[in-house]
Amino acid sequence: MLYLASHGKAYTELEDPDRRLTDEGIRETRRVALRLREAGVVVDEVIYGNSLRARQTAEIFAEYLSPKIMREADSLGPNDAPSIWAAMLRGTSKPTMVVGHAPFLARLATILVVGRPDPPIVSLKCSSVLKLEKDQGGWRIAWLLTPRLL
Repeated sequence: MLYLASHGKAYTELEDPDRRLTDEGIRETRRVALRLREAGVVVDEVIYGNSLRARQTAEIFAEYLSPKIMREADSLGPNDAPSIWAAMLRGTSKPTMVVGHAPFLARLATILVVGRPDPPIVSLKCSSVLKLEKDQGGWRIAWLLTPRLL
């Protein structure tokens, strides 16, 4: 299983050059993380992009889901090419969460499900989590959880 998680709401660059999560972003991410834990979601690894807001979001999910491994990775930025990650994740067999940015995550999901990045078949808003499951050699969308649903 693969969980694609969009970072929580963050301050604008004018408000905070580091783009930390806002109080609302922290609250929404905690609500989603709690719901995942209540639903029995288990992840072995959380991989997150190298922005502060992605790391903070990953730390919140890790607090609730207790992964064995947490690691920062390159090429998970909003405008990075998702094809490299699609190739790496195709062979994964352990439950993994990737925390990153829009539109990267939507384009990654689209490559995994339909084989091309554009146009995206899904939109991930802040603090949203998309679950993908293996399906006869490919991936399929299982569900999408957003803060608005809670």
